[in-house]
This record gives sequence, structure tokens and C-alpha cells, in this order.
Amino acid sequence: MPTFHRLAVLALAASTAVLAPNAANAFVPSSSFVPSCRVAIGTPSPSRGRRGTGMNMMFDQLSSAISDVAKNLGPKKRMTEKGIAKALKDVRRALLDADVNLGVADALIDGVKKRSVGQEVMKGVTADQQFIKSMYDELLDMMGGDSSAGGNTAGGPKNVPAATLATGTEGEPAVVLLAGLQGAGKTTAAGKLALYLKEREVDYDKVEEMGEEANNLLASRMPTRNRRVLLAAADVYRPAAITQLEVLGQSIGVDVFSMGTEADPVDIAAQAVAKAKAEGYDTVLVDTAGRQGIDE
Repeated sequence: MPTFHRLAVLALAASTAVLAPNAANAFVPSSSFVPSCRVAIGTPSPSRGRRGTGMNMMFDQLSSAISDVAKNLGPKKRMTEKGIAKALKDVRRALLDADVNLGVADALIDGVKKRSVGQEVMKGVTADQQFIKSMYDELLDMMGGDSSAGGNTAGGPKNVPAATLATGTEGEPAVVLLAGLQGAGKTTAAGKLALYLKEREVDYDKVEEMGEEANNLLASRMPTRNRRVLLAAADVYRPAAITQLEVLGQSIGVDVFSMGTEADPVDIAAQAVAKAKAEGYDTVLVDTAGRQGIDE
């Protein structure tokens, strides 16, 4: 699978999580910045079983569909409105088949259309390659742009803040609530995010060899300091959810606050924040119960 296509699909999945209504208002970093952690493969709910056996299959299907659409554009010197319209129609169908949020899909399609129609194909690339590049650039802007460039990319919307994790004020911890569908990987993501904020282990010698661009990217995406993180186990419904978070916390050296399965999740979150204030934690990550697509 082409690396560029894979990047576009992964960015799209992230944009769905960040931009979709009722999604958690937090930036979860790529696992490439989290040592010794693998990308979580979610288990779909029974109602979604027809779409595949997990998120990895969804990524593969979506990437394959986008690749096929791009190839149909062929080695043209100009991307016409007619050709782009058909390509975007196929992409939109592929996005919706992959359970991408409708609002995110439509925003992406509109943005790519504005970038692509009537554009001369750049020297040295084909129309399909430029189409994928337009998709990638639009996804980057939807996610807040390249923060190393002030949160904007060329041709994209202005004054869009880059996707970063909030910091608390003095005496007040930053609170991140992870929410989403069942099997999306919230608990695993909470552990990876906690480790990312706590340690940020980076081989800076290798980064230096990669040059200034890598340094700028690293500086824009990594926290400016280590954080003292508290994980809050507020999923009182899924069997062993609290135990899973406690095992993750123990393995990465991050404290976990829990009150058992009989407590009210709202109380758990509130008391976790109170504990963080009293004991000097600067970030609270709240793991919550998953929801199905039919839930209100």
C-alpha cells in the first residue's frame, strides 16, 4: 500500500475523531511518537460487523478505494471539473462506507474540489498523485494545519489552531475526556497518550540526521515538558475495563484513579480532578464507556 495513501487514510481517521460531533475534544498523537506501543486494532460492535473485522480492515478498504479513484484520473495535464466530480463522488461513497462522519466527509470533498478543479498538474507528477496530495493537504488543514507553520498550510483556511493538547492553568489540571464508539480503542489510547505526555522518549541523534524539517515537526508536535498524568477509570460498564486501565497504568508508571464499578462515572471524573488538584497532577485523562451508533 503506498505510504502517502496510508498517511491520508490515517489522517482522515483522526479527523473523524476530532471533528465529528460528540467526539472527544483532544488530540491523540500518532503511535510513532509513543515508544513500545502498537497501534490499537478496534473491535467493531455487532451492528457494524458487516463492515469488517476491525479498524485495520477499514483503513485497508478505504485506502484501496481512494487509490482506485486516483488511478482513474490517469496521467492528465489538467484535472477537469467533470473528472474531479466523478472521483470525489466515488471517494465520498468510500468514506461513508468506512463509517466516516458525514460532516467530515462532505467538508473534505468540498475542500478537495476547490483545490483541484482547473489546476495544472505539477511538473514531475501525475494527476492521480496530485489528487492524493490535494486530499492530504485538505486533511492537514481540517486537523488544524501544520503547527510548525503557524497552524496553516498554503491555500488552506487561516487562523486555524493546530491540533494540540490543552494545558491547564496554575493549580488547575488539563482534563481530557475520551469518548467514542465501543471498540474504538479509547482505553488503549488513554494509556498511549499518558505515556506520550509522561516520557516523550525520542532518539534525538536520529532526529538530527533527518535535518531541519524533522526538528521543526518534532518541536511543533511534542509537549514542551513532561507532564504528571492521572488516568481516571470512568468506564464502569465494560467488563474488566477498570482492570485494563490499571494494568496499562502500572506498565507505564502512571497513576490510575478508580472507584469501582458501582460508582457514578460523573463522580469518578469529578473526584479524579479534585485529586489531581490536591496532589499536583497537571493532566487528567478520563476513560469513559463506549457508545453504539444507535445510542442517544
